Amino acid sequence: MKGIRRVLRGTGVLLAAVFAFVLGYAWQSLSDPDALVSDLSHVADRIVARSGRSPAGIPVVETYSDTLQELQKSHYQPVNETQITYSAISGMLSGLGDPYTRFMTPEAWSAMEKETAGEYVGVGATLDPSPLGAIVKRPLPNSPCMAAGIKAGDLIIAVDTKPVAGMDIEDIVRMIRGEEGTPVTLTIERKTNGELQTKDYRLIRARVDLPTVEYRMLNAAAGRVGYVSLSHFNEKASDALAAALSDLRSKGMTALVLDLRDDPGGLLTQAVSVAGQFLNGKSVVIVKERDKPEKTIYTEPSMYKAAPPPMVVLVNKNSASASEIVAGALKDHRVATIIGEKTFGKGLVQTLIDMRNGSAVAITTARYYTPNHTDINGKTLPSGERVGGGLVPDIEIEQSKDYVFGEDATDAQLQKALEVLAKHGRPGG
Repeated sequence: MKGIRRVLRGTGVLLAAVFAFVLGYAWQSLSDPDALVSDLSHVADRIVARSGRSPAGIPVVETYSDTLQELQKSHYQPVNETQITYSAISGMLSGLGDPYTRFMTPEAWSAMEKETAGEYVGVGATLDPSPLGAIVKRPLPNSPCMAAGIKAGDLIIAVDTKPVAGMDIEDIVRMIRGEEGTPVTLTIERKTNGELQTKDYRLIRARVDLPTVEYRMLNAAAGRVGYVSLSHFNEKASDALAAALSDLRSKGMTALVLDLRDDPGGLLTQAVSVAGQFLNGKSVVIVKERDKPEKTIYTEPSMYKAAPPPMVVLVNKNSASASEIVAGALKDHRVATIIGEKTFGKGLVQTLIDMRNGSAVAITTARYYTPNHTDINGKTLPSGERVGGGLVPDIEIEQSKDYVFGEDATDAQLQKALEVLAKHGRPGG
């Protein structure tokens, strides 16, 4: 075991509402199955140690090894050791009842590392679920989707001629993503001048640069309002945000909208650094590990450049984890007004641990709270419904039903933000 790689705060692989189909995935044979079985023992011991529960005298590795040998000897079909070992580890972790403690194959782990670094392979779009298939929420800049002319609002009804109506969004994503340089055909329905048209788009999967930060100046009644959208808390997030804010200030920004909608989170270090650009040496998050005292994490004063202008943070039900940390800190310290919908509600910390053969395990190691000690963690029922938790905005407002990505006039939440900035500016405190 190579040790702890990084602390993760993200739910991108678990959110059902928004997906970027930019990652490839395939099974690969292990060069050393016995080594991974050995790692299985270490993970089992670690989980038993953290949970405080005895393994009831069951020799984990020996039992697994004996069972595998019997399968190899007696099963009527050849046994794939790799797939069985992966399934065994996944099954062990699922027994905890914690959806965030999970095993990642070498391919899945490699894809997550690339995502964290801001690198992607795919066709370049984010999707919303639909009973009829999947709705393109946004084609990404400089992507195969953008180059082909696929637009926000297009409905994907088939992938490689296979209808996708009624399928889970995760399954549609798996069908679309793949290896760089390989083709995929999307069948798109689009209304043009009131008429429904269907067209096939043959795309070649490629490396796509998902912009971590996008920004622009809005001319509004509130003055020259800077708008910054942060899509992920990856390794580029804080530096990209700092550059955007510097440019907006040079252009005379008098107020700021920070858009964290549909941001599934990412790295804890980046959440602290992002918050640090608005909070001078103040608390960002409280972390509580089992059998340890709570630890408060503060911003680095060196990150703080200048007093923030009047500020609004936009959130929705897909704003999760690191997004909730930043929004919660800015809310508790009364630096920004939070507008939108109640957030996802993920208040748990995962530690990512490298395994041999390139795989990894994410283990939930702590809970977190906002600076005012608000517990925002919710639960996902077997039905997929989220209950409890979430950060409640200062002003709750649902998005317009006719909202189209990039069209500000249809964005009810952004319009409310501009209204608040024009009337009230930054809240007191």
